[in-house]
Amino acid sequence: MGTDWVKVPGNTVVVAIVNYQTDSPEKLSLRLGDVVKVVEEQPDWYFGCLVRNRAVRGIFPKTYVKVLKNEACKRDSGSSADLIIQEINDTLREWLIHWKNKFVQCSPKFFQVRKSMFDLLTFRSCLVLSNLASEDIKDIRLKVSDTIDHGNAILELDLVVRDNFGNPLDVQTASVIEVFRQHEKASQRIATKDRKLSPDLLNAPNALEKSNYTLFVAIRNFVCKVGEDAELIISVYDGLLLQPITESYYVTWDKKGLATDLEMLGNMKAFFTDFGSTDLRRERLLLVCNVVRLGGMEARENDNRKSYHISRKVSPESQMRRPFGVAMYDITQIMKGSKSWDEDKHCFIPFISCNEKESLDACLKRMLQMRDKDHKGQGLWCSFGLLQGNMNEISEEHPSQVIGNYLVARKIGFPETIVPGDIRNDLYINLVSADFSRGLGNERSIEVTIKVVDENGKILENVLHVGCEQEPKSLYKSVVYYHDDKPKWIEIVKVVMPTEEFYNSHLRFTFRHRASNENKDKQDKPFALSYARLIQKDGTTLKDGVHELMVYRVDVKNYKEGDVSYLSLPSKRCEATESVSKQISTLSYSPKDSFTVSSCLCSTKLTQNAELLGLLRWREPDTNIAQVLENFLSIDKNEVVRFLQDALDSLFGILMECSNLDSFDSLVFQCLIFLVSLVREPKYKQFMPILDLYIRENFSATLAYGKILRMMKVYSEKISEMECTACLDTMKSLPYLFKFVARSKTLYAALNDPSDDEDFEHLLEELFESFITLGMETEVHLLPSQCAMLRYLPEGLEDILDVVDTRKLSNLVVKFIEKIPSERFGTGKFDTLNRITEGSLFRLPSARSLLLPVILQNIQSYLQKGMDKQEPATCSKIMANIMDVLHRDDIGDSSGDAATIIRTMLPIVQKTLIWINLKEQRGLLVAILASIFRAMDGVQYYEYIASLVSASRDGLLDFIAQILCQFKDLVSLQVYPRDWSEMILLVNSYFLKAICLFSHTIRDHFANPFVEQVWNNFFQCGITFMTQESLQLESFSTNKRRKITSRYKDMRQTMAFEVRAMWFNLGVNKSHFIPSMVGPFLEMTLIPGIELRKKTIPIFFDMIQHEFYMTLESQRPDSGVSISVETFGAKKYFPMVENQMIQQLDTLIEGGRGDSHYKDLFFIILASLCEEHRSLKTCGVQFVQMATKLIERLLEYRTLITDEHRDNRMSCTVNILDFYREINKQEMYLRYLYKLYALHIECDNFGEAAYTLQLHAQLLDWSDDPVTDVLLGAKKGNWKTQREFKESLYLEMIELFDKGRMWEGALKFCKELIHEYEEEVFHYDKLSKLLRRMADFYDKIISTLRPEAEYFRVAFYGRGFSAFQQNKVYVYRGNEYEKIQDFVGRIQTQFPNAEPMQKLTPPSAEIKESPQQYLQINKVDPVMEEKERLSGKPIAEPILRYYRSNDVSKFTFSRPFHRGVKDKENEFATLWLERTVLATTYPLPGILRWFPVNQTEVFELSPLETAIETMEQANSHLKELIIANRTDPFLNYNPLSMKLQGMIDAAVNGGTAKYEQIFLTESHMKNHPEERPLISKLEQLLCAQTCLLEAGVEVHSMRVVDQMRSFHDHLESKFKELRRAREEKYGSMSLDCFTEKQLGVLIRLGARTTNHDVTSECRTSSSSGHSMETSSVLTVSSGKSQISMSSLSLTSTPKLEKASRQSSTASLLSMLSTPNFGTKRRDKDKKKKERKESVLATAEKKKMRDSLRRLSMGSSSNPLSFLTPSSSFSSNLSISTLTEASLSENDTSQSLTVTPGTPPIELSQEGRFVSYIEEYTPSNNNLTCTRPLRPESIRERRNSGIRRLSNASQTSSSVTTPIQQRSMESLNSYEDQPPPLPAKTSSSVSMDFEKIIERSSTPIASLKSRVLPAVPQDELDNTMVEVDPDTPPTPPPKKPPLRINMKAQI
Repeated sequence: MGTDWVKVPGNTVVVAIVNYQTDSPEKLSLRLGDVVKVVEEQPDWYFGCLVRNRAVRGIFPKTYVKVLKNEACKRDSGSSADLIIQEINDTLREWLIHWKNKFVQCSPKFFQVRKSMFDLLTFRSCLVLSNLASEDIKDIRLKVSDTIDHGNAILELDLVVRDNFGNPLDVQTASVIEVFRQHEKASQRIATKDRKLSPDLLNAPNALEKSNYTLFVAIRNFVCKVGEDAELIISVYDGLLLQPITESYYVTWDKKGLATDLEMLGNMKAFFTDFGSTDLRRERLLLVCNVVRLGGMEARENDNRKSYHISRKVSPESQMRRPFGVAMYDITQIMKGSKSWDEDKHCFIPFISCNEKESLDACLKRMLQMRDKDHKGQGLWCSFGLLQGNMNEISEEHPSQVIGNYLVARKIGFPETIVPGDIRNDLYINLVSADFSRGLGNERSIEVTIKVVDENGKILENVLHVGCEQEPKSLYKSVVYYHDDKPKWIEIVKVVMPTEEFYNSHLRFTFRHRASNENKDKQDKPFALSYARLIQKDGTTLKDGVHELMVYRVDVKNYKEGDVSYLSLPSKRCEATESVSKQISTLSYSPKDSFTVSSCLCSTKLTQNAELLGLLRWREPDTNIAQVLENFLSIDKNEVVRFLQDALDSLFGILMECSNLDSFDSLVFQCLIFLVSLVREPKYKQFMPILDLYIRENFSATLAYGKILRMMKVYSEKISEMECTACLDTMKSLPYLFKFVARSKTLYAALNDPSDDEDFEHLLEELFESFITLGMETEVHLLPSQCAMLRYLPEGLEDILDVVDTRKLSNLVVKFIEKIPSERFGTGKFDTLNRITEGSLFRLPSARSLLLPVILQNIQSYLQKGMDKQEPATCSKIMANIMDVLHRDDIGDSSGDAATIIRTMLPIVQKTLIWINLKEQRGLLVAILASIFRAMDGVQYYEYIASLVSASRDGLLDFIAQILCQFKDLVSLQVYPRDWSEMILLVNSYFLKAICLFSHTIRDHFANPFVEQVWNNFFQCGITFMTQESLQLESFSTNKRRKITSRYKDMRQTMAFEVRAMWFNLGVNKSHFIPSMVGPFLEMTLIPGIELRKKTIPIFFDMIQHEFYMTLESQRPDSGVSISVETFGAKKYFPMVENQMIQQLDTLIEGGRGDSHYKDLFFIILASLCEEHRSLKTCGVQFVQMATKLIERLLEYRTLITDEHRDNRMSCTVNILDFYREINKQEMYLRYLYKLYALHIECDNFGEAAYTLQLHAQLLDWSDDPVTDVLLGAKKGNWKTQREFKESLYLEMIELFDKGRMWEGALKFCKELIHEYEEEVFHYDKLSKLLRRMADFYDKIISTLRPEAEYFRVAFYGRGFSAFQQNKVYVYRGNEYEKIQDFVGRIQTQFPNAEPMQKLTPPSAEIKESPQQYLQINKVDPVMEEKERLSGKPIAEPILRYYRSNDVSKFTFSRPFHRGVKDKENEFATLWLERTVLATTYPLPGILRWFPVNQTEVFELSPLETAIETMEQANSHLKELIIANRTDPFLNYNPLSMKLQGMIDAAVNGGTAKYEQIFLTESHMKNHPEERPLISKLEQLLCAQTCLLEAGVEVHSMRVVDQMRSFHDHLESKFKELRRAREEKYGSMSLDCFTEKQLGVLIRLGARTTNHDVTSECRTSSSSGHSMETSSVLTVSSGKSQISMSSLSLTSTPKLEKASRQSSTASLLSMLSTPNFGTKRRDKDKKKKERKESVLATAEKKKMRDSLRRLSMGSSSNPLSFLTPSSSFSSNLSISTLTEASLSENDTSQSLTVTPGTPPIELSQEGRFVSYIEEYTPSNNNLTCTRPLRPESIRERRNSGIRRLSNASQTSSSVTTPIQQRSMESLNSYEDQPPPLPAKTSSSVSMDFEKIIERSSTPIASLKSRVLPAVPQDELDNTMVEVDPDTPPTPPPKKPPLRINMKAQI
């Protein structure tokens, strides 16, 4: 490596021959086929860069590469294999990426591309491994280019434009027109590449008339037991005529069942060719296989059962061809292309054997008539296929089919398309039949032998062919039919021999009887013969058709083989006279016998036409030349074309040798016209090269030009209606007539003095005069002749150009063009002009100087006369030809032509582009326009501009403005297909050149005075040019981008610099383009490119500055007092730029423009410029910051707007929504608001969609102000005022809330609408409808089951998330019935790359800054916020269910952890809880289903507090199970069993005993004296749990089945032990021992109801979840046990209060005992009972009033409180005036007794319990009712069903039920103020509800009761509880009253 590096001279390129992998940064890794450009070298190393990516460079060893020849790097004519290999390598690399994408997309194009790639690899292998000839390389070059173009089309890649050799076209040197035409050719070639044969193509008019078709047949196997050798003779038959139409394909098969030639096994293929469209249209085509046995007369049978077998061989002389059978298959559909070709598909052809004495023809007919062919498994296996083309074309297109051995069977006869050079001399003889039945004595087995014999009796050797490409034979023997005197053979023999031998030869047919006995057979000799002459007496060949030959009996004894004396006898029966006069001794004519053959001649040397033969022998004496010429015009065309050269020699011989006889000139001219017209026909156009070759090499008539010119003039003047046909034929033949003239004149000039040209020129002038005369005629019948003259005259000019002066010929053509009227011929004249411009004459400078002005003048006048009617296609082609010619290098000086084109053609093209509509024609015109600007240099441009200025300044203005608009339209319209990349870039490069020239003109001529239109057109054109799709380099592949930049550079940057220069040249005129140009300039700056952005972004600062000073100037006072610029700059005085910038940024970035680099560059450049500006330092920087923030959010939005997960799209939309709300851009705000709305509707988020619409409604007022377009936003409607629009939005929101089952939200807006309808607009009709709908909403709230939504916390950690999600925490609202597992799965699907975190511990800084994605998901509980409207009121459960999970913004969750050393024996000692409270930015639900967390509070719960919370939850769960099992007798009680077992006999974790071991010990109390209140609370919970367990055991005893009775007994015994143990520790389990605090804890254990069909009520507390203290004494007696609650008080620690939701107060024991009467069941006789019981209503009311008085007659200082069951809405009732210090144990004697006769509750019409005792709030030792008593009428209606209470009893007396009291709130009296109650006391109230509770069958869980506080005596005087008089309750049966002792002291 120490050797110095040496620079490599020249352009050295190497290709990698093996892979070279390296990790070293200074080395270059190589893949097989990589091409590297070498820069430097050492002895063992190269240094270079990859050709496909020059940025990748390094060193690599020389041994891994191969040096390409320098010639391979240069452009070659198509013979360089290295260039082809390089293109294949580059193509395969580019395709590989797209191919993989197709595989991922499961696209069917994957397999198409794979086939093309394999083809390219095959071609590459041929080029690399083979030393191919130059012609072969050219062929591969064309195939490779075709394959690449086809593959690019499949992958939708750019079209590669190529030259005629298949090499990529160099667009820099080629003309624009040539590039355009090559693109068109390539597109057409690709479009027709896969075109296949179909029935529609066959039936299309003029389709396939010139095509040949070939039937491919492959013999796979022949299954048949022949026993001897056989011949398989396969031919194609006409299914109607049952005649073969092709040669036969012979296959010999041996007796073993195999092909005789073993080398042919698996390779027996034949091509039946020369089929034409007529053959394919035959009604029926058959493939017939005749099987002929070779052997004796009788078939030999092999007896395999014999132990021995003697083989008797038949000698070749005795061997016969005997019929064996036929196999046939109908190939009609295959030949018509209806069946596809599959070579691998084998077809079975059934075979049937011939019957005795049955011919093969008869067997075939029999087989066709058979429906079910009994082939017995015998048949032929073949493959078929129809191919288009002759064998040469098939060899090129299907090379795999012609590999190996194959045979070609031609059609009998010439094909429809006769190929020149196909020399044939074939005569087909078909043995048809014979009849010897009347001439022979007995039946014979006849064999026919065919020989070709000359006139001397010599047999011609090897001239008979019996099959395609079989070895020729000297004789042919027919098939022998046993004892058949009338054989029918249908056997074809082809005679092939030199032409001269035909004239001296004839066919001889001999007939011989074949005997079964071999010895006798050898003695038999021919008994008759026939013969046929090949050449007739008139010199013609044997006619095609059927021939009945004469049969002559042979004298066997005297007959000799060489005797030809029969030639003197007639050969055909038609030639014989009535009696044959001549007789020969050895032969005798047998008139009774007959023999028939048919013949078909296929020869290009022999003719059967006597008229043609007469022309060819015109020199013979006594030849009537005139008659011969006349007869020649009627000869069959197929015969004529085969003798084309001979016929021409004869005609020109007559013309030259009979020059003194002018009478022959017209006939010869007519014959020439006939021949030329024949050759020009499509069927025979392949003979045109033969005619051209004849003119160049064989034509020798030196004096023919004069006669031909004179005859052309004569026939062009035949304008009468009778003679116009001859004129038309002459005009069509002009090209070849001029060829004859030119060749004749050339030969004459070579032999004579060229000074005789005057006569020739004179004749030529006369001819053109006759052409002009013909063209000016107006007769209708001459129009075809005139059009033919215009069509074919330009072709003739090409040939006479060499024999006439160019200028003279040009003058003749110019005169012709000027004289021919355009109006008569329309586009016909311009077709002539087009061909003239395509010809060689136009390329000559002297001719072009005369022709070009005339042509352009005709085009201009033509278009000006009828632009709206005429077709400009021809004119466009003419102009394109002109521009293409001017680009050539071989046309001489063209500077004057360029000036003419700019002056004349440019305006024509401009005007044509204005009104043209067809895209194809527009593409050609754009190419012409680009060619004009390419030909225009600076001098010519300024000369043209000067000419416009000199004429008028308006003309220059129109030209510049118009051309700029056209450029803009052409660029934006995408004139060319997207894959025409080369064409688009080439045109753009010349457009850019022109625009740069226009910019100088605009600055020079339209700046002063200023013309805004031109400047605006320039800016718009420039911006459109830069932003067109075809110039966005960043969207292209690296290879394509490199090619474009190396050839054109970045044209966008050049244009941007020009636009920037034009802007800063505006000066004070910039105000004309503010703010209109903000959007276009912004679009320009968003183009990727550092330099472009750096140069163009400062334009915005210039705009801001200009508007700033413009506004400053406009606000300057007239007094001249100056305004401080600093003061003025503190405000944003550039609103136009700001507003337009915001609006355009939103549109453009959402459309895909811009990136983060642009955002940074935008801020750096503009912020730095503003900071340097004294006035814009503040407001300018603020604007830049605001715009940068907008760009950032828009980029985020664009990134996720296409995300398949709509959640991300919603988040981005809300981010932008918030931004526009901050900056008060109402229009943009509403735009994104409705995008968010559409997303919600798409996701069926109806509630969120309604909240989104609410944002729009908030922008409107309830006023009659008009609605502006900005306020409408995306809404479409005819609202005139804001009131109407807002009303419409409200109704839509109500509808959405209804769909989302959020009726509470709908009611809110209904109430607002009610106010408008009732108080403002007085629309009572709308009001009534709305009220009815509100009533429906209320019903739905109560009766419809709505699941409570669950909420989840989602934390996004890591930098891998979007910017708005990185390291942020969100709270998500789950879908209906969505649990944590489903939610986690949904989020992980949304973020598949995110890694879930398994713990709730806070993430480390490393995780937060990691580029990865981490998700932390857990469930959170919503915390219902205090609602004043609900505070202190009884609320139904369905109502509360909504508020518990809606309109919430605080959420909690807990994380357990251990502090200190974990005790393995008792882990609860160190178990702490970390409680987290989350607050979101907005309440949920809202405009999103998730919001970010903006506040987090974390605190910890000690182990004791954790134990208390756990006990509360366990007790609550147990209570729910007890209630559910008590209510529903069919409920599965297994959960209750498991719960009871877990609490009573805990087998895991030790149960509650662990708490007692830790917290309820003396040592713990001594060590933690501060926890005494909490320890006391834990003891109370244990006591309450004991009571619950007792109730649970009782319920379990009622539900348990007999099989589980032992289990229950075990539970009961264990429970007794547990109760005994706890009573020993904590005393008797009586409620009397509980303090008010302890009872408060029990009250908090209210369980959520599980029955959603029943509405229960509870009262919410105004303290909303803080503390509740009550003072009461409750004594419940049940058998031996007595539970007493006294001095009960509920408090909670501050930590617990932060995390807990509001809890409802409940009486534990009453909930366990009171069933739910909330069923909707109604008795059929309800109304009848209500009427009967109405009498008791008044008495019941009186009893209730007495009960209330008794309740209040006690001490006024003792408040009264009833314990009620809990609802699912956890609400803590708090009485702040009660304190623990005020409770006294001395008040236990005071009690309240409720007698059984006083009904404390009522049953509503819906079956719900309603309390008659209203709820009060104590204040200052006085009780004030928190809600009014219900009016009597209302209470009477709602107190239905109370009658059922009297019959409520329970048969079981073992269960003690607590008291359940309940009050129900009227839905219509929530907000009313209650009247004062009289202050009275009552010492005791005795109530017995056991019967009522046990009687009820409704669920306990639906019972809701309230706490009734103590009522002062002075407020109870006027208290009255009304009872519905219609439904008086039935008193329950007598029972010992329940004593409720109130022990409280205030």
